[in-house]
Amino acid sequence: KARPAPGSEVAAPTQPPVGTATWTRRETFILVSIVLGALLLRLIYLWQYRDNPTFDKPIMDPLYHLEWARHFARGIVSAVREKRIHPLIMGWHGRGGAGLFNLGSTVDPIIEQAPCNVLVLKDCGGNQTFRRILVPLAGGPNAALALETASIIADKEDGEIVAFTVETADRDFSIPHFLTEHESRLHLPREKIHTKTVRSQDVVQAILAEAADYDAVVLGCTHEPILKQMTHETVPETVARLCNKPLVMVKAATRIRTWVQRWL
Repeated sequence: KARPAPGSEVAAPTQPPVGTATWTRRETFILVSIVLGALLLRLIYLWQYRDNPTFDKPIMDPLYHLEWARHFARGIVSAVREKRIHPLIMGWHGRGGAGLFNLGSTVDPIIEQAPCNVLVLKDCGGNQTFRRILVPLAGGPNAALALETASIIADKEDGEIVAFTVETADRDFSIPHFLTEHESRLHLPREKIHTKTVRSQDVVQAILAEAADYDAVVLGCTHEPILKQMTHETVPETVARLCNKPLVMVKAATRIRTWVQRWL
């Protein structure tokens, strides 16, 4: 055999690194064919579906989304009970519900069924400072929580709360007596809480007109049974939908009512 000349080197045959996968042309061709075949199949399905009337304008099944919202609401209420959450704070888009719902198919069931205090916030995001807060009162079971919530979110130095009520021919509510009864729940000095009463037969418009001069509105949810809510939109929900100010709607935790009491 001929030996290499001194100082010369013989290149060893190259070997692929250990553990490195190599693709042959045949394997690469098969993989690309599978991908292109799958894409072609999807295009064929799309071409066949073009005759469907909902192809250009997709529609939603209202019943499906209603059931989805109910399941979602039940899940939140279950988590509240399991984790013993108190309070529950929710955001709301500000649009009214459709059909039998005032605030929405998710928000309404949660407000009705949650065993804790519930706060529903509308347009309250960002680093906002609330110096003047309007609290419409009518003596309902959620009024005290509304007043307490307003005293918490109000600016601690320049904050001012106005407890507001609308007198009608069939409604007479004493704000001073109410404030005295619930003074221990307030997080602001008593001198920073003022009262105002107007007389009007249109409660909603009176509240909305007054709210124009405030930084935020805090009010309690309705305490009317569900069947009455189905027949007409209640005052708190109407104000919440129409008000263009940051708004907080509250529902105080109450004792568990029976199914019949809740509806009737």
